[in-house]
Amino acid sequence: MKRITIFQENCVPVTIDDNDTKSIEEYTKQLSTILDSNNISLLHTSEGSIAIRPNKISSIKVVECDSDLNESQPKDPVEESEDIIKD
Repeated sequence: MKRITIFQENCVPVTIDDNDTKSIEEYTKQLSTILDSNNISLLHTSEGSIAIRPNKISSIKVVECDSDLNESQPKDPVEESEDIIKD
């Protein structure tokens, strides 16, 4: 799974995942074509879509990550106690 983080001017970074099997180099090369556009571009991934303005993007970071990172980890059971008041 690829995790894409888009850094834009004066904005919080946007992160989106994609279940693509291409290599990072090939995937990044394909993704970089968005930066050539002067218009608003649509980025469609297996996890969602985003409309972006390429002239406001300062960088795009692509990393390979495990799909297990998104799933919640099982938590240790919390021990509950009862308070009993007796006369």
